[in-house]
Amino acid sequence: RNLLHIEVARRRATGERPTADEYLQAMPLHATLIKQVFLESTSFSSAGDTSQSDMPTTGFFQMPPAGHLGGYRLIRELGRGGMGSVYEAVHLQRGHRVALKTLPALDGSKLHRFKREFRSLTHVNHPNLIGLHSLESDGSHWFLTMDLIQGTDFLSYVRPKEVLDVSRLRNALSQLVAGVLALHGQHVIHRDLKPSNVMVSNDDRVIVLDFGLVLEDLGKGLATSADVVAGTPRYMAPEQGLSGKVTGASDWYAVGVMLYEALSGQIPHQGTHAMELLRNKIDKDPLPLPSDCNAPADLAELAMRLLARDANQRPDAFEIATKVSGAALQRVDSPRSD
Repeated sequence: RNLLHIEVARRRATGERPTADEYLQAMPLHATLIKQVFLESTSFSSAGDTSQSDMPTTGFFQMPPAGHLGGYRLIRELGRGGMGSVYEAVHLQRGHRVALKTLPALDGSKLHRFKREFRSLTHVNHPNLIGLHSLESDGSHWFLTMDLIQGTDFLSYVRPKEVLDVSRLRNALSQLVAGVLALHGQHVIHRDLKPSNVMVSNDDRVIVLDFGLVLEDLGKGLATSADVVAGTPRYMAPEQGLSGKVTGASDWYAVGVMLYEALSGQIPHQGTHAMELLRNKIDKDPLPLPSDCNAPADLAELAMRLLARDANQRPDAFEIATKVSGAALQRVDSPRSD
């Protein structure tokens, strides 16, 4: 199917007008496949989407042959990370657009684990969590589909033009906390919270993305293992780098780093490489917030407490929710100066 997509696209690019009939005559045993390919390519062209030549192909996770996976046509790459690449895609039969995330090659045990974790989240419905649609395969290529979000990342939203917008931060933080609470309520730890995994839609709704690293059994944590220690060092809690063991407090640490970065424009620990950064988190307290960042006192205090090296010293979920919602209510209900 993919080879036929490429063949038809190449011929059309050179000015030819291939038809389904000529392929049906040459390959009558593949009539269903041929009709499907011509239906898909026609639907794609009539929608005015990006051509194959415009699609990115660089990097480890390359655009699959013909820019096509399963019943989806890949439009453009939205981003990439350790788990795979994310594309805007359109379903060729139904016409709806989704975000499609490719997955790296997984062996049997890892694929089973991922399927289990994916199933554990498909029933979660919350306005501050990305909606997951399906987990599918096309030959050896595994991918998942989810809501397509139009917007910007958390840090760009709360610091437009690199200047803190306190009102935006309070609103976005309260929604981020609500999303993390919803995950933890399902006994799921995200493990890779960071600004690029928290989007703010064009209607100011905060949405937590990328559950590719989620773990079940929130209360038990997880012992160190080569295939489960993961995350982004800049936002990882000290215990993740020290032992690989994570709990809900590890996610709240990441929220603390994001809050600190939102308030100051910098991160609380420095390091020339990942291991040095993680070691500094284990051995040193975070840098105090710069005095010239004009951070609101309540948010500054919350950020520093979330960044405690000892997970047991960080505020618990109830206290975090109370502080964030209380601050929002105080802002909304404050009397007018007139």
